[in-house]
Amino acid sequence: MRRWGQSTRCDRLSQPTTGEASARSAAESVYFSYAMGACRRTAVLAFSIFCIFCVAAGPTAAHPHVFIDNIVTFVFAGGRLTGLRLLWGFDAVYSQALLEDFDTDHDGKFSAAEIANMKKTSLTGLKPFSFFTHIWVDGKPMKDFDATDLTAARHGDFVLYDMQIKLAKPLDPRSNRIETSIFDDSYYIDVALNSAHPVVFAGLPDGQCSYKVTEDSKRAYYYDSVYPQVILLVCKG
Repeated sequence: MRRWGQSTRCDRLSQPTTGEASARSAAESVYFSYAMGACRRTAVLAFSIFCIFCVAAGPTAAHPHVFIDNIVTFVFAGGRLTGLRLLWGFDAVYSQALLEDFDTDHDGKFSAAEIANMKKTSLTGLKPFSFFTHIWVDGKPMKDFDATDLTAARHGDFVLYDMQIKLAKPLDPRSNRIETSIFDDSYYIDVALNSAHPVVFAGLPDGQCSYKVTEDSKRAYYYDSVYPQVILLVCKG
């Protein structure tokens, strides 16, 4: 069963690079291609307003209005998982709303001061929703993490968010079953993994870890009608 919003998405462009010599360049190259495409989707409200709206409106207004293309980077240090890096590409119309709200000097890009305002507003608004980040360790929800940084950029018609999620305590994927999924369980925002390059690894030798993505019916949300894309981390012992 595919998520409702899938039919509203354009076809993703192919990944223009081969290999993963750099986690940053590999992930961002997808977004540079994505941002230059002609994709157009429907969106309403600015990002800070969303967090207030979805609480007030409830599930009856929760069908997706904003669409995010997502790349998840698993960040390692010393062989242990220390956090996630989330690269989000917003749909074109919603990106325009972000520009209207945060590009205060109207020069078509974000200054350091404007990014600082976006960071404060977005992280504050997203925190009650755990930054749309769901992590399970050995099948049990794990909430002991926080967003430590966020930056933003404009590429063509699209606004990109680069958010850092840090775990309070590093996890060993060789001895724990680690799963993660990024979604808004109110389904006001539809977050989907980038089809060309959904997952990147940073801080690990090539080939030490792999992943598997499934649409998990057992963790369905929004009236059990939407199956989250769950990433299972698989690392060699």
